[in-house]
Amino acid sequence: MTIEKNKSFFMMDSSEGNANKEAIMDFVVSWTLRMAVDHKKIKRPILHKCSRNLLFKLIGKQNFKKTRVVKVETWKQYRKIDLWVRIILEENGVREQHDVLIEDKVYSKLRDKQLSDIRSVFDKYLDEEQIIAERHYILLTCMESYDANINQYSKASDDGFTLIPWDELMVAMFAGRKPMYSESEIFNEFWVKSWN
Repeated sequence: MTIEKNKSFFMMDSSEGNANKEAIMDFVVSWTLRMAVDHKKIKRPILHKCSRNLLFKLIGKQNFKKTRVVKVETWKQYRKIDLWVRIILEENGVREQHDVLIEDKVYSKLRDKQLSDIRSVFDKYLDEEQIIAERHYILLTCMESYDANINQYSKASDDGFTLIPWDELMVAMFAGRKPMYSESEIFNEFWVKSWN
């Protein structure tokens, strides 16, 4: 089923401006990524598939049909990092760990040295704890790639971050198709319906 331009009751209320949407984004992205674990596909196959697509977009893995998502752990606002994600994957009996630092932006600008500071915290912790993981640094924004304001995030790559605009994320999540309703109203309200 394709979606008409419905407004999200979850993301829009009578508040002015963007009232704490970044905090909500932390929670929903965290939950969505945890729904990528393979045992979740039994009851919610559409949600599971979209969640896997999101997860693999964030770690830059393109060929993942044979990859099993064993475990996803998330920490919100841990050590001033919007979202810290630990992913355990398995392919052909071999396990690998990915730790992902996500800074999300709905409306706010980056502060001076914000990305380099949180990356230092992230790397220092993993180094001190001797955690062996492939590391990923993501700046996730609700702006579209063609939005003139997205230029404020263009320096993210200077700190080793991959900028992922909303439209690119949606293409990956829905595998290039139009967004569709899943079996979860939370997912539908956040990812599918309009925030405007």
